[in-house]
Amino acid sequence: MVECLLVFHLHAKDENVGTKTDLMGWWPFSKKSSTRHRSDDPLRKDTRQWLSELRDVCEMNFDNPEGARREIRQMQVNWHQAYAEGTLPEYNREGLESRAYRLLACADDEWMEWLDNEEFWKPGWRPDRDANED
Repeated sequence: MVECLLVFHLHAKDENVGTKTDLMGWWPFSKKSSTRHRSDDPLRKDTRQWLSELRDVCEMNFDNPEGARREIRQMQVNWHQAYAEGTLPEYNREGLESRAYRLLACADDEWMEWLDNEEFWKPGWRPDRDANED
């Protein structure tokens, strides 16, 4: 059987010299154009990485809230750039900004409460609606 296929392939190749034919169009390893948009940046950050960076800055400055606030403001600039470039989705930016607002606006004695609040650092955290209505 293999000999027949090989002979057929060679015969078909000889007959079609100069013409372009696709003898194996079903071949699963051929390169096909993809309509999906692929990110060129394999190091694109996800929600957990953005949150981890924010938390690390806060925890490294746990005893210096004002120093952490300066770094958080710089991080906000980076978030806005990433959002403008399309690498940071809107919902992630909103979550980061909500956390940054709490950390920037809190008093120094509330600082440690935010750092110790595990729910605050989980992806998907949203501020309480009741607190915003006061």
